[in-house]
Amino acid sequence: MSPIKDSYAHTPILVTEIINHLPNIKNPIVVDCTCGEGGHSEALAREMIGGTLLSIDRDPRILEIARKRLVETLSDRPSFPKMIIKESNFSNLSSLLDELHIDKVDFFLYDLGISMYHYKVAKNGFSFTEDESLDMRLDRNTELTAYDIVNSFSENEIRNIVFTLGEESWAKIIARNIVRSRKLTPIKNANDLQKIVFGSIPKGKRPKTIHPATKTFQALRIYVNQEFYHIEQGLIEGIRRLNMGGRMAVLSFHSLEDRIVKKIFKHFSQPCVCPEHIPICQCGGLQSTKILRKKPMTPSIMESQENPSARSAKLRIVEKIHETSNQTWELWKKTCQKPQKVFDFTHRFSHLVNH
Repeated sequence: MSPIKDSYAHTPILVTEIINHLPNIKNPIVVDCTCGEGGHSEALAREMIGGTLLSIDRDPRILEIARKRLVETLSDRPSFPKMIIKESNFSNLSSLLDELHIDKVDFFLYDLGISMYHYKVAKNGFSFTEDESLDMRLDRNTELTAYDIVNSFSENEIRNIVFTLGEESWAKIIARNIVRSRKLTPIKNANDLQKIVFGSIPKGKRPKTIHPATKTFQALRIYVNQEFYHIEQGLIEGIRRLNMGGRMAVLSFHSLEDRIVKKIFKHFSQPCVCPEHIPICQCGGLQSTKILRKKPMTPSIMESQENPSARSAKLRIVEKIHETSNQTWELWKKTCQKPQKVFDFTHRFSHLVNH
């Protein structure tokens, strides 16, 4: 596969804040779990003193951009870390680290945003301003596409996806109009879909700061790629593989993503995570991580003006202080008295996953 030339400006977000939280040690092992075009990986490599930088991404096309960028800028500099670039989903983190014979990691970075590459170059239906196919897959090895959803799922299933994963208050009308439209002709591309969504929202109720189809497209993308499931699995595995004193930094871009990150960080930063009905602690009573800042870091006014994609970014960071072997996230979820809806992804949509 030949490298793909960028047709847009890729600007990594909150770089200084991320770099400032790198552990100050020699020969660190650092993992960029969402390499994308390689912007954060390059910045991390320039700050590392020796060590190993593992950069992974689930989309092999965008990895070609990152590989070219990193090889050209870093390969001839002996003081820089050893570079490993791998195609993988970060939810498979443990198996990948085992394959590379890496036991513990000093710094994990997760950038949960969708790269500008997928909006400007990939032609996967992420951009509703283009006449693109309704694909939306980040990993071409998976089968389900957005085209399949809008043209074959039931009205109730579409409504459920758009309302739950897009937090779209007009989901019922949007789903109804999608089903009505496809009875006349299949919804073939992103432009067709955005017109249906646009017409489903009353003129006076359309959002002024974003395109009216944004939430619907977000919901379809999240569902197609099972993003919340992968985020949850990837963060849990990352915390377990952190070294003592190691840190995890996560960039999120919308409320549901951030809710998952916040809840997981809070869980592993509690001294006891046993269910409320258990009178005696069974988990060991040691918090695994320490939240470094109670409130997330956000871009400065200047960064938001220079890079509008950064406006909604939130950066949360935790530090590993005890091992996690006795803390069972899965058990906590099952026994929690107030489960969060974002953690019901697999259960809520299990009947659709193999649709």
